[in-house]
Amino acid sequence: MAMKHPRVIVFAGAISALVFMTVLSAAFGWVATVIPRVYTHYISAALFAIFGLKMLRDGWKMDPNEGQEELEEVQHELKRREDQEEKEETLDMLEQGQAENRRKKRNAMLKVL
Repeated sequence: MAMKHPRVIVFAGAISALVFMTVLSAAFGWVATVIPRVYTHYISAALFAIFGLKMLRDGWKMDPNEGQEELEEVQHELKRREDQEEKEETLDMLEQGQAENRRKKRNAMLKVL
């Protein structure tokens, strides 16, 4: 966002979100102390059961290939980032005159493996 919008606005938005979440968390914490402990216990147990059942239902209805597709997307993204970082590192090494040493080290490691 900082690339498309002014930095001050992005920073102000991030700080205001942090302040809002802090106030909201403190308010919910205070509400939890006002409600009797027995009710808080039952409410938390009910929420835990509801969200647990929802996750089980989502897992049951999930397509078997859905997880595999997401895994492949993540692996593709990691490979792309790794290639980009290696390219940037190689360019830096070329500027410093160290690219030849790196090639020799890589070839030596490949022979060992």
